[in-house]
Amino acid sequence: MDRLLSQKGPEQVVQIDLAPVFSKRIGTTTVFELPVLKRGRYGFHILFDIQHYPLERHLCYLRSGQNMALNQLAELRFSQLQFSSEPPGLAVGPWPGWRSIPSLPGVTIEIDGHRFDCRYNFWGDESVTGRVRGFALVSISGSSDFSIKIQCTDPRIIPLKLEIYPSPKKRAVAKSVEILPELQTVHPRLLFTPADLPDLREKATASHRLQWLAIKQLLQNWELDFQISPESKLPPEPERLNEFDKLIISAFHALLTEQEKSIQRALDSFQTLLKLARSPEYEPMNIDTQSGECLFSLSLAFDWIFNFLNQRQRSDFETGMFEIAERVWRHLGYEREDYCQAHFLGCSHGLLAFSCLFWEKHSRAAEWAGYLRGVFEIVMKMLPSDGFYPHGINLWIYEHSFLSRYLELFRCCFGLNDWNTIRYWRNASRFRQASLSPDGMSAITFGDPQYRVGGDAWIHYLIASRLNDSSAQYLAEQLATQPVVGVDFRNAPARRHVWEFLFFNADIPARCNERERIFFADGGQLFLRQTDQSPPMLITARAGYPLGMQRYQQGEWSGYGHSDPCNGAFLVYRGSSFIFCGPGPVYRRDTALHNTITFDDFGQIGDGMVWAPEFTPKNKFASISHIEDQNAQSLKMDLTPCYLTFLGVQKLIRRFILIPPSMALIDDRIELNELRQAQWNLHTYATINNEMHDDRLNFRFNERDQQARLIVLLPENQVWTSGLTEFVPAYPHSGQRDHYLRLVQQCKSGHFLTLLVFDDLPVNYQLSWLDDRKDRWLLKIIAEGKEYIFESDKTMAAE
Repeated sequence: MDRLLSQKGPEQVVQIDLAPVFSKRIGTTTVFELPVLKRGRYGFHILFDIQHYPLERHLCYLRSGQNMALNQLAELRFSQLQFSSEPPGLAVGPWPGWRSIPSLPGVTIEIDGHRFDCRYNFWGDESVTGRVRGFALVSISGSSDFSIKIQCTDPRIIPLKLEIYPSPKKRAVAKSVEILPELQTVHPRLLFTPADLPDLREKATASHRLQWLAIKQLLQNWELDFQISPESKLPPEPERLNEFDKLIISAFHALLTEQEKSIQRALDSFQTLLKLARSPEYEPMNIDTQSGECLFSLSLAFDWIFNFLNQRQRSDFETGMFEIAERVWRHLGYEREDYCQAHFLGCSHGLLAFSCLFWEKHSRAAEWAGYLRGVFEIVMKMLPSDGFYPHGINLWIYEHSFLSRYLELFRCCFGLNDWNTIRYWRNASRFRQASLSPDGMSAITFGDPQYRVGGDAWIHYLIASRLNDSSAQYLAEQLATQPVVGVDFRNAPARRHVWEFLFFNADIPARCNERERIFFADGGQLFLRQTDQSPPMLITARAGYPLGMQRYQQGEWSGYGHSDPCNGAFLVYRGSSFIFCGPGPVYRRDTALHNTITFDDFGQIGDGMVWAPEFTPKNKFASISHIEDQNAQSLKMDLTPCYLTFLGVQKLIRRFILIPPSMALIDDRIELNELRQAQWNLHTYATINNEMHDDRLNFRFNERDQQARLIVLLPENQVWTSGLTEFVPAYPHSGQRDHYLRLVQQCKSGHFLTLLVFDDLPVNYQLSWLDDRKDRWLLKIIAEGKEYIFESDKTMAAE
């Protein structure tokens, strides 16, 4: 017997059996020899036995704060629910370290005198299998045999198997950068220079008059108390200003008008925020992203009011800002490697602005700017050329706010123009446009989405201006006129009107380049827009890498926490409302909350967990192929690999065929290694009514003025359940509950064949079998005078 279970090519170097016959266990430490590995970085994925460990200690329990059962509540809002470390309630987690939930026992890996922390990697099968996974990114300093120690602080957590994967992830290396010579001792310098001021003032009375009026109107709202909902959403107009808004708006107004009253207002606003930020109790400074936003706002405002300050004021303000910059740096340090996440970008962009501002005065300005240049070069390598984004557009807006500022600071202060370095920037607006709901108020996509979004017109104005992109200009003009009530306050702060003024270029024509169908191969996501109907409709479906292929290939192996186990799912939005919906932002990522397949109430890797897994091997991702012709759009999704291993899914192929103008055929073929209950899940805010038609079960969905039907073609004798969906809302969730419809069948080999009709279109169909085993079928659909023919296992339609 060999401890080396397998050794493969670059995808997976080695699997090592850690059973006692192959390793030595001393107390809570497992010791064994590591085979020769080349110098480099590796992902160590460890499987642990936890059959005798009480993992339930690390769960929390959700219950109503109103002495009612969860299923009796009309809404499920985070602020109105109770989370407890003790039952009763709906189990959530494991969630170690949150609130009063105890942390899990520590696990470390020691190699060649170096120690690495191992993080738990929850997949959602721990309670069933008695196994848990851990993941560590390990550096090997040389090619030789090493003794390795895996140490657990609890003897009930026992290593069983180690998988080693080569990691392409690079640590940021500082680059040499120099501020442009003409900017030294000059203010303003961060986003524009004194030479630009006459042009900006002229635009305020001409091409940018509307943007300037919006800024002046905000000053009229100065005394209104800033308010947001418990879900962090903006209230109805008038727009209200927080301390960041007041600082940026007043400083910009003072710079352009040079009015004494305006200058004093800007000075007062600066002093107010500076005092708040220096206080240990000021919450934004204790959150990495918000501390960076705070420092960015202070840096930009200081740059704009610099010439209005006397020497004493400059000195006092600098002292305070130097202190704040050190606090922001403590959130970062050189240890972090989450470069492409909003948390790192948000924190660090403030430090970059500070470094540009105090290049001549702060001893670490060049060090920090050089390091962040190295970071940004890594970030750009992670961004896919087709513009795909893996999560909700609320997160897109947040991240791209920071990315845009990175781009502009490097361009304006160092002369480094990265706008044409990679194709991503040109296609970023393309993804945002593809996900835009027909009414322009929402974004229809996956990954912790807050569907109601807005406030990002300025980003698309900037893209349009830098790349002469008329389609980005068109999108910006669409978004700029939308109200922001109900939008997350971080996406649409009142100070966005200053960014709109700065980045709007009236010389760029706005041209609609909206495509009816667009496929983003990096993340396996299709958008189909039907604009020739009233009201228009948007459909999207997705399967593939949680963060997309490009990020995975660069060593981003997690889902950034926000990815959902929803391969094969689809969303349908028509007019101003969903027909078929997803869960929105939740703290328990159940596959069953999405319009896809589950088995015995279990689903895909990450099912039921608070956050997406830290690591998933490449061979565990769904794959997708997109085919189109004049009759239909088809996605063939192999969902087999992404399901939890213990379910024994041997084959699960979903064909999602979109038939214009308003039908979708969904063909699911299932092969399991044992008998299980297969569950076909569908979610809607509409009321659900069922009826029999032509010996087939039909469901009708009615929501506002929208209608849709589901025709269940297979299996012929269908069992189903429905009710209000139970979920664990994240704090931004609106609380609205949808209705679920679940088709079920007991099978080892099974088949769901369903037809969705998105309006009251008359449809005739005929299903016949092509063999005696009833394994292959032929389906004819007649609608609006056209006949479509579909055959099992064949992708497209024949007319």
